[in-house]
Amino acid sequence: MIATGWVLLNLNLHFSRAVVHLSYDLPFLFRPVVVPDEVRMVYLNDDAHRALGQPYDRAWDRGIHAQLVERLTEAGARAIVFDIVFSGPSANPAADARLARAIQANGRVILASEYSPFAFGAGEGYRVERPHEPLAEAAAGLGITQLAQDEDMEVRRHYHGPVQEPEPVYSESWAAARVAGLPVAREDAARGAHRWMNYYCPPGLLPATAIHQALQPNGVPPGFFSNKVVFVGSYLSTAFSGERKDEFTSPFTAAVKGGEGAVTRKTHMAGVDVHATMFLNLLRGDWLRRSSDVVELAGTLLVGLVFGWALLSYEVVSHSVAQALAAALGGAAEQAVWDKFGKQCSKEHAASGDSYDWRPTYGDCPLKRLTAVDTGVGTGLIDFEGVRSEEHTSEL
Repeated sequence: MIATGWVLLNLNLHFSRAVVHLSYDLPFLFRPVVVPDEVRMVYLNDDAHRALGQPYDRAWDRGIHAQLVERLTEAGARAIVFDIVFSGPSANPAADARLARAIQANGRVILASEYSPFAFGAGEGYRVERPHEPLAEAAAGLGITQLAQDEDMEVRRHYHGPVQEPEPVYSESWAAARVAGLPVAREDAARGAHRWMNYYCPPGLLPATAIHQALQPNGVPPGFFSNKVVFVGSYLSTAFSGERKDEFTSPFTAAVKGGEGAVTRKTHMAGVDVHATMFLNLLRGDWLRRSSDVVELAGTLLVGLVFGWALLSYEVVSHSVAQALAAALGGAAEQAVWDKFGKQCSKEHAASGDSYDWRPTYGDCPLKRLTAVDTGVGTGLIDFEGVRSEEHTSEL
């Protein structure tokens, strides 16, 4: 029983990942909510679209972003992070020039870039898509928008850019940490350390305002932006049919959905909020760490001993549960083998015109060379689809 539990938890199977995810999510529901005060969020939300007359399906007037940077510079913001990719020149060269001047005058602005695969036939590997060059040259740094999300759309692990690139490629939060002078960001090699997200509060609770309010002289309380790191990005309640909004689940999502007032409370977190939370982890040094193998083994042994004792107390139940568990483990292993090799075998035999079932007879395919199921611990998938280009920021 103990061995079975250890194998299940360490195989890269859906069941194993679900157990790990649950062990990560549950503790957040039983600890006090904390609302950090070191950051401010400025949203391009539905109210801002209407108030400023900006379209949902095209890029915003960059003159508005220039006004925001000028306003935040005057208000004494510690740094400004745009979760928007200003790709290419806009239709208004004067607005581009004004935004570049405002960014340079501030001196502490981070602009978003994209780290994505080359288009088919254009080469191998990945490329960095920089903002419009005059804006990129004026910025204090660039940070990629990609996040390491799991299959349930929750970001549980930090991702601070690829470490294998010859030139440093930083995440938005790491670039902001460098500009803010945080000790953790002094060494580039530290980006690759294993860090888990520490979420402080449910979605929508970080101190925030809409961009049209931020632009008004009395739109926010006095000192609201002073010495704060300001994150600017989209937070929409609607999107076009067939398009995914730039939002993610969090450990609080299930509780918010099922809680009182679920109709009005936000259940998902904007991508810019995830970046801000990651930056807060770096600022406070309170990111989470996964338990060591020794601790996890001790926990598995304890649970196995308790569970085994309970089963031995009920012989009939023990026999039935053991059979069910063995069947489940066998089925999970078979599915893992099929995912890894079975589809390839079927394609090979289909191409030769054979009628082939890999399960009872391995045949001449990679399955007969299989000695063990891949036991690599699953990591989050880098989301290369949820990009935030300027033209689509309002739509995601």
